[in-house]
Amino acid sequence: MKNLRSLTGILLLLAVSAAGAGGWLYRHPEDLPRLSQTLEGLLPGVFAKSLQPDSEQENTTDILAAIADGNRILREARLRLSHSGSSLSANLLQMIQTPEQTYRGTGRFVQSTQGKSLFEVQMEMNGLVGSMTQVSNGQVIWLIQELQASPASETSSPEGFSREQVIDRVDLQRVHSYAQDFKVSPQDPRIAKETLGGIAGLLASLEYRMDFQLLKKVRLQDEPLLVLQGEWKISPSARTFSDSFVAEVAQASVPDRVRLYLRERDLLPIRYICLKRHPRANSWYAPLAIELTDIVQDAIIDSSLFNYRPPADQVPNDITHQYLHRLESLLNPQFATTQPPEYK
Repeated sequence: MKNLRSLTGILLLLAVSAAGAGGWLYRHPEDLPRLSQTLEGLLPGVFAKSLQPDSEQENTTDILAAIADGNRILREARLRLSHSGSSLSANLLQMIQTPEQTYRGTGRFVQSTQGKSLFEVQMEMNGLVGSMTQVSNGQVIWLIQELQASPASETSSPEGFSREQVIDRVDLQRVHSYAQDFKVSPQDPRIAKETLGGIAGLLASLEYRMDFQLLKKVRLQDEPLLVLQGEWKISPSARTFSDSFVAEVAQASVPDRVRLYLRERDLLPIRYICLKRHPRANSWYAPLAIELTDIVQDAIIDSSLFNYRPPADQVPNDITHQYLHRLESLLNPQFATTQPPEYK
């Protein structure tokens, strides 16, 4: 499973940064150029100058008011996306960065009029091709993680390695039923982050774990965008993990802040950027950046995309109990503790 853990280490960046290259740094992260225009031009080992310190706000009242406004915008973006009533398809550009390496990936995001979603990304690393696919059809969430030797890099693939796959399954009906026992609205971010798939689920997780402020307004190809910046409600250093490997990945990849670029006219998330201070330089790097491109609204969606079935020879891992355990720690006072819950 060593190779699969290598894949998991990369894919966990998607989850713990919410749940995805040396040298992708800019002086002002809000001025990041369009990813699709710069993807091929990024060179490892080229670090920009350090960011300028954030300007101080005048007083606590102003800060709290700004946070309230930012959180309201984020919640509205999540509700609009999850209840849009229209279909959406888009391609994805993704970059995952450590202080030493950069991984580039591509994928797609599809959402139906019923809120069903497909989110998939793929990237090549060290002679291996890793992919993650999440399918949410309202009844079940499937998460498929796969690692296989790259056809173009057979000589650099680990000796004797061909393919590994892990399939996880979440029974959403059980999760919803459990939440109903506590009379908690499905729109509560504590519930939504567990039951929504795709980008709406990411927004719900951010809403639950971070406080956001409206940083500025920008334009991208003549499209007005709102830029939200989020910081943790509870410091990542205060969190614990049951698995030491997950803890190690989290420590290395959990961002210090997040930037969301929302299309002003409908609050659709166009770009998601995680930022982390470099451990050995007075600068920042991006553990994860995702941009939606080629967006088509009211797209014609093939309903079979959401009808995933695992291979007959592979038994999926039912991880519903993990979701129920998290909800129990949040909703049931008998089991509530002062310890912050684990990352999703």
